Amino acid sequence: MTSYTKTPRTWLALALMLMPIAQVHAQTGAPSATTGQRAGQAARQPLEDFNIAKDEIPPKLIAIQDDPYATKGIKTCRQISDEVEALNAVLGADVDSTDEEKRKTIDTAIDVGGGLLTGLIPFRGIVREVTGANAATKRYQRALYSGISRRSFMKGMGKAKGCKPPAAPKAIVMKPAEEPKDEKAKK
Repeated sequence: MTSYTKTPRTWLALALMLMPIAQVHAQTGAPSATTGQRAGQAARQPLEDFNIAKDEIPPKLIAIQDDPYATKGIKTCRQISDEVEALNAVLGADVDSTDEEKRKTIDTAIDVGGGLLTGLIPFRGIVREVTGANAATKRYQRALYSGISRRSFMKGMGKAKGCKPPAAPKAIVMKPAEEPKDEKAKK
């Protein structure tokens, strides 16, 4: 007869796998995920590794995946702007977003947390390959790449036509690098 004992390690693994079930849902690509949503995504990672939970590819990305550079029906700045806004709704903010610095700080902290959770899964790469999670991730990443390519193409097209943002990229103003404190003291 086999005896199944619950060790603390077993309970921890079970808790980590079950914790995000209440939040398991298809990614909608909301442009500004809250810290709680990003933390939920980090906690969901083990379920994705076992191919239990998957990010669904948004219909907008499925529609453009075969030809992200299609221009049929898109001629005016308004049409370009509408397309860019639709892609922003799925992909999130572009690099010319004004909230990027704030989002980078939050994303870094939560990605570290997600990395800690994924580190608890032994042989993670093998598990992801056997369960099909790697293939699902690659399909999702290809769709995202198509969406990002299309958004960039649309903004380039808008810039060539003289459109204003969001149909064209916003001008990014870079702050000049500050002198090291040692140099300031010498002056």
